[in-house]
Amino acid sequence: MSLFNKLERKTEFIDITSYNIIINGLCKNGELDKAHAIFQKLSSMGLLPDVRTYTTMITGFCLQGLLDEAKDMLRKMEGDNCLPNNVTYNVIVQGYLRCRKLNEMVTFMNEMTGKGFSFDATTTKLLVKEISENPSILEMIPELHTEKKK
Repeated sequence: MSLFNKLERKTEFIDITSYNIIINGLCKNGELDKAHAIFQKLSSMGLLPDVRTYTTMITGFCLQGLLDEAKDMLRKMEGDNCLPNNVTYNVIVQGYLRCRKLNEMVTFMNEMTGKGFSFDATTTKLLVKEISENPSILEMIPELHTEKKK
């Protein structure tokens, strides 16, 4: 019997933090289908996903290159009145960078910065690496350069 099945029978002792740990472990092990199945069962168990739950699922999708699913999860998160945080946005930008979907990344970065979020150290490192390999990307990202005043 799996750990999840044992825990599922003792729901009075399990909170969202416990499920976040399980979902995170499954995502890190590439078992996104199992993680998503647990995520979908949370509300029927009387548990509401929190920002960590959503961000963990988004991370799992991004690590597998499933960026549309990651964006869908972000929209679900917002629709469920769970506010994304800086980590949530950075995970998606990093996903776009790793998959080299630069146009989509720039569009998303504009959304991110427009909402007041900023790049973290990992995102900045990946951006610098990408710019060093593809300098033309710098012109796509207005936030990363300044115009000279006449």
